[in-house]
Amino acid sequence: MIEIVEIKNPFEPNKKERKKVECTDGTLYSYLDPTDKDVYLNGILVLDPVNCFPQDGNQIVVTPHIGKSIKGILGMVAMLALAVYAPVLAAKWLPATASKLAIGLMTGAITMVGGKLINSMLRLNQIGSTSENSQSTSYGWSLPSVQTYEGGVIAETYGECIPTPQLLMCHVETTNTDDQDKNVQYLNLLYCGGWGPVDSISNIRIGTTPIENFTDVQIETRLGENNQEPISFFPTTVLDQSIGLECAENKPLIRTTDTKKAKKLEVTVEFPNGLYKVNDSGDYDKNTAEFQIMYRKTGTTEWKDFGGDDSNHIVKSNGRLSNIVTNVKSIGSAAPLEVWTLVAKKDKDTLSVTGSISGKKKEAKYGEHYDNGIISFDLKQREIFMKKEGTITITVQKSTFSLTKATSQAVRRSYQFEMPEAGQYDIRVVGTKLPTTTRATAYMTWSTLSSFIMDSAYSRPGKVLIGLRIKATNQLSGGIPNVNWRQIRNTVHVFDWDTGTYVEKDAKNPIWAAYDMLHNCKRLYNINTNVEEYVVEGVPANNFKQYWDEWKSAAAYADEEVLMISGEKERRFRFDAVMDTTQTRWEAAQKAATSGRATILRHGTQYGIVVDRPSNIVQVFGEGQIVKSSFKGEYSSRDDRARSVEITYNDTDNDYKNTVFMVRSPNYANNLKKNDNTAKLSLFGVTRRSQAYREGMYLMATNERQLQTVTFGTDIGGMVCEYGDVIGINHAVPQFGDASGRIVKAEGNTVVLDKFVELKPNKNHSIMIRLEDDSIITKQIQAVTEETNTDTITVIGEFSQQELPKRYDPYMLGEANKEVKPFRITKITKNGDNQVTITATEYDAAVYELDYSRYPVIDYAKVEKELSVKDIKLTKIVNTLKDGTVLCDIKVDWVLPISNQCKQVQVYYKRTNEETYTLLNTFSGNETSAVIRSVLTTQNYMVRIICLNDLGIAGPGIEKTIYIAGKETAPAVVKQFTVIQDSINSSILHLQWAPNQEPDIYGYRLYDDAGKELVNYIGATNYTFFATESKTYTFGIKAINTSGIESETATKISIQITITEGSIAVPDKVISASIELTKEGVLLEWTPITNTYIDFYEVRSNSNTGDLQGLIVKSNSIREIIQLKNRKGDLLIYGHNPVKGYGPGLNVSYDFQKLEAPIVTSVNMVKGFALLVSNMPSTANSIRFYIVGSAKKDILNSTGNTITYTGDADIYRVKAAFIDAIGEGIESNELLVTVSATIDPALLDKESLGLKEFDKRVNELSAEFNKVSEEYSVTVKNLKKDVETKISQLDDGIDLKVTKGLKALDGNAILSRINLYEGGVKIDGKLIHITGDTLIDGNIITNKMLQANSITADKLKVDSLSALSAYIGGTLRGGKLIGTEIQNESGTFKVDEQGNIYGVNITGSRIDANSVYAEGQQLKPVYVKRLDVSSGDKIELPAGYSWDKTLIFLRWISGAMDNDYYAFSGQNMGQNEVDAIQRIAQERFKITLNMRAGWGMNGFGNDLVQDNVSGANEDIASKNGGRFISFNQGRPVYGVVQYSSVSGERPPVFSVSISQSNSSHYKGNPTTLFALGVTEKGYFYYGKMSARQGGWGSAGITIMSFW
Repeated sequence: MIEIVEIKNPFEPNKKERKKVECTDGTLYSYLDPTDKDVYLNGILVLDPVNCFPQDGNQIVVTPHIGKSIKGILGMVAMLALAVYAPVLAAKWLPATASKLAIGLMTGAITMVGGKLINSMLRLNQIGSTSENSQSTSYGWSLPSVQTYEGGVIAETYGECIPTPQLLMCHVETTNTDDQDKNVQYLNLLYCGGWGPVDSISNIRIGTTPIENFTDVQIETRLGENNQEPISFFPTTVLDQSIGLECAENKPLIRTTDTKKAKKLEVTVEFPNGLYKVNDSGDYDKNTAEFQIMYRKTGTTEWKDFGGDDSNHIVKSNGRLSNIVTNVKSIGSAAPLEVWTLVAKKDKDTLSVTGSISGKKKEAKYGEHYDNGIISFDLKQREIFMKKEGTITITVQKSTFSLTKATSQAVRRSYQFEMPEAGQYDIRVVGTKLPTTTRATAYMTWSTLSSFIMDSAYSRPGKVLIGLRIKATNQLSGGIPNVNWRQIRNTVHVFDWDTGTYVEKDAKNPIWAAYDMLHNCKRLYNINTNVEEYVVEGVPANNFKQYWDEWKSAAAYADEEVLMISGEKERRFRFDAVMDTTQTRWEAAQKAATSGRATILRHGTQYGIVVDRPSNIVQVFGEGQIVKSSFKGEYSSRDDRARSVEITYNDTDNDYKNTVFMVRSPNYANNLKKNDNTAKLSLFGVTRRSQAYREGMYLMATNERQLQTVTFGTDIGGMVCEYGDVIGINHAVPQFGDASGRIVKAEGNTVVLDKFVELKPNKNHSIMIRLEDDSIITKQIQAVTEETNTDTITVIGEFSQQELPKRYDPYMLGEANKEVKPFRITKITKNGDNQVTITATEYDAAVYELDYSRYPVIDYAKVEKELSVKDIKLTKIVNTLKDGTVLCDIKVDWVLPISNQCKQVQVYYKRTNEETYTLLNTFSGNETSAVIRSVLTTQNYMVRIICLNDLGIAGPGIEKTIYIAGKETAPAVVKQFTVIQDSINSSILHLQWAPNQEPDIYGYRLYDDAGKELVNYIGATNYTFFATESKTYTFGIKAINTSGIESETATKISIQITITEGSIAVPDKVISASIELTKEGVLLEWTPITNTYIDFYEVRSNSNTGDLQGLIVKSNSIREIIQLKNRKGDLLIYGHNPVKGYGPGLNVSYDFQKLEAPIVTSVNMVKGFALLVSNMPSTANSIRFYIVGSAKKDILNSTGNTITYTGDADIYRVKAAFIDAIGEGIESNELLVTVSATIDPALLDKESLGLKEFDKRVNELSAEFNKVSEEYSVTVKNLKKDVETKISQLDDGIDLKVTKGLKALDGNAILSRINLYEGGVKIDGKLIHITGDTLIDGNIITNKMLQANSITADKLKVDSLSALSAYIGGTLRGGKLIGTEIQNESGTFKVDEQGNIYGVNITGSRIDANSVYAEGQQLKPVYVKRLDVSSGDKIELPAGYSWDKTLIFLRWISGAMDNDYYAFSGQNMGQNEVDAIQRIAQERFKITLNMRAGWGMNGFGNDLVQDNVSGANEDIASKNGGRFISFNQGRPVYGVVQYSSVSGERPPVFSVSISQSNSSHYKGNPTTLFALGVTEKGYFYYGKMSARQGGWGSAGITIMSFW
């Protein structure tokens, strides 16, 4: 029977019909009509139904065809949402899909995006993440070492590589000869290079020395064929056991063989000091050593000689054909002790037989018994598989042995014995006569016992083999030599579905290599049929059938030739690798595919492949297809993106060792203030530097240009898309294109849309339409002459019949070539019923070019009207330094307006309970993030961002709130808590745990095994603990939320450690450091200290380590941006260890020159001017302008290079200076800028109205002359000259006018006119000539005349100016003023010609002089400063002043606890109370209190104080010594504070009240600490503290300090 499953609607797969029919042995047409259907036979898509013959028991699944013509099947379902197959459903009935609808995509093909490198398609092997390279034994910073252990992965080779040699066998062979120079050892080695077959093995070396440089070497290789022959000198398995024991006379040594299959044994003895006697002449004589070798089978008790007493025994030695000789015997004791050699020739049926003493004897014949009267043996019949030639040696020897020598060199001998049967044996060696005296040496050792297993000759089919027999004596240094070689595999076997046969493809092509890792087809020799056959061990070839074209196309793209920088060409992608790590086929194949920028996709049982390469848009989406409110987009922060990549690849010219080089973005130098966040990337399989460079630039390009990701829901249009497709998007939310929707009607060249669109003149608009068959057409829209809003457009050229749009076809409209923005799909998932969600990353074809920066970034967005950022994101960043200091920052990210209008971004912030915002900074229009440093963890904050355009106009501010403080529910317990000891420094423990998932988690708190708090706050999910002694450590961890509530129970972990010597040491000195001035500050970087654990570094201006005075920064990083006050000086960098303290400091000198003076130019404006600076340096963060007029002075700062200024009419003196992170640079030359006077618009208006009214009245008189007796008008005309005059007198004015006749209409009728009226006097004419003395009161404010303040020295030029007497009310400027005397009018001030000044009164300036005297007394400077301070603030005095010569006058003081306070109740103080008191004491009073938990609440400590203390005695001693109060920032300075304006109770400088309790337990204890004053180091303190309550306040002070 055959089962037929019919699914009529693919969007309702659960509704299906099943039936069973009899098998007819016919084609598919015998059971159904497959037209317009997708038919699956046993889960495989049927592509040729005519030649498909279902068999009995088969299953047929039939569905409507889902292809490019979806609407032809589903009709108006296009207006509905789409249901996508769920993964479980796909597994049930779609093992392979009909079209390119990948089930892998339905279930969510995931793009791995992470770290600093972003790529929309590829899985990047970014260093720092887990990578197979880190496990590989073949790749590293040196050549691979021989793998001698068992259980290693057998490697697979693709292309060319140097594999890790796997040692299969090692045997030391010693030659026996009386010639001491020829008595040498040979090392027999058998290595495996992984699975074969490979095409060649070459360049065999020991270390880096070619094998040809060694002598007496025999090499055999096997390429890994399954019918390969064994290595000739490894016909059997040899197991060497190292003994290395002295053989004392008559003291037996017994050892047992390692194997239970020993068929032959070899015993090697050695006389390491030689064997000799010294005669009377001092020369060497012979010395003879005698010893015995015996055996017994393990488990028995009887020792046996090898052949009996004094009888000779035959032992076969190693030989290429030794396994064909059996049943060897000798004639007994009469046989000489010698070595017989048997030699087989290729073309002979006999072997020659020669004894080393007996000479050549008769030859032995294959298949017959041989006996020459001395030895006898059986020779096996010659077989086809036997080797054609080779050598066999037979040794005749005794069980009792003797050795005679006269040499001081080491003597070695090996004795071989053939055992009666294979088994396990005990061997006994005993020296029977070892003459050793003061003149004789016979010191003997048993060095090696070797067992030979004679099962068969091991060819090890399918493995790459290297056999090496090399003379070790005087040539190798001992141990296993590090042998390495290159091997090449050129081809893999691929089933070609075009030809239906297997073909060989290039193994260096990463696509075909990935195919082979999945398919794994071998061509093997069948020893039964003597025919080669294809054997598949992986995925069947049928699983690549439907996507065969994708594999061919991807491989062809990899093989394309590309230009290198040198101008030569090479193939785009090559893959040379040895796969030697444990991984699945899928993982290995993806790894290889990534080297070709490809990703393998599963489509049910089928495998396809997608390549990241230039592509065309295959589908478009507009608002007509995108589900409403489903569109979301996000920009990635550029700050998190790498601007350079450190590439690690395995260079073929460097023996495939790790090779590193740097690739930087073409835009790297555009913004040097950014951190150099270099990423590290490992390229597996890449061995060419040119390819590695291309990959680095490609990753840089995708990192810079793939910034935007969009996600949206869609209808059935998403069905024809798959992972990796390029799509176009038009949508109003991100402002891609102008408009999109669905067609209402189209005919001829007219299209009616579903909405009104705006067409602008002088713009080329186009419309893109997706037709019913999913093809896409683009038409240009006829241009308009004025801005038009319409729903009907006209395209250029009529639609053909094939391309005529139909109703509901989607359209996208926009500027030409910007109708849609291209994106590449990275994920498709089902989103509820009848909907697909697509995730895509922006696509830019320029990323595939080596020099991508020369291609402009296209802006697809409309110019937006609103000037504001979008999508503000606020992130709380909490950092805990290693010493427990907690820092909290707010990371602010935003999305810039899509247009380029934003030139500056201002970021403001405030606490939610504050009214006023604080400006954080003004950033350039390219920035998308900022950090607000060191906010309070107990407050919530609001952030406001404002955009400004190039005119300085601000857009609407966007605000967002971040909640740093939180709720009351306890967090969950911490999970996955682990601790490990550092592998290098044994005093360091690394703690790590999984992050809690609650949104209000503030951090974590660490405890010891007794529940004592170790670290109050940790902001991360890891912590480094410094251990001081060897013992068991137990840690507990709790989570804390933003309300300060911690987990109810602690998660605990224990570890027992031993701290090695040297792990806890005084830190070394920092080796080197660099210092650089940037916009943000001074960038200081230094090399890390590595000799011991460093919990933090201090950067200081002095050597007082641990002191706040002189501390620049305290950091657990090796890179900080610091702020300096001086341009020249020295810094010291110290490392700190928690036990050993500070190490020596590194001195870093710096000398930053002032920035050069700006070049300033001005542009006049109405009521002001603009200033422009053209030479702003890269390290300048702003410009300071000094603008001085006669009435006011302004100082303005600008972060840009322009500024506008509005002021009254005046002459302004302008100077400017650049400002960097240290301060002002050199001031510019003074620039004079004039602001001209202007007329009050009200006066002009009044004049104009007056003239109009006068003309109206005169016209009335012309109509009716002298109607009113008080007013008249007389006109006289000259017709010849066409001129007339008129005199008019009214009751409120007089007008005299000369005009052209006939009231000319040329606009110039009036020739001359004088008008007197209430509003003023107007004189109008071509020429006004004043001949008399003229006095003008007030300003001359008419155009084209002199104006006030407009005559300056540079505009006044005279050859001689004498007898000048003038009043100069402003500023007199010029070159030199030469004369005998200068004085004022009254004579109270003058300067005589000798330079003496009389009557001077100097204010507002300074006098530079060595000494200044008044009435004979030398004057000294006094520093006076008025300021408001809070307790704990530091007051800086200028150099030369000190607190012992300072007075502080209090103008006002707050309450002692007005700023902050604590209040407790209860009987005793807990640790939390102690911590709160200590925090205020240390931060606000700069003292440390000697306190502990458990003290009574009635005093600071009931066991501390014996006697009363005065208010001036701050040194309160405890019973057991020490002080209750320790000053950490200098002791109080007495006599400093003077109460000037403060009335009422005046707090003392320092006093402690004492308990007067009747209880002896509390009496005399300190209860309340009162303090107000300054410490020696300048810290102001004011407040009071007790065990129950305390706090601190503020004061207004005036400081007077004397030199």
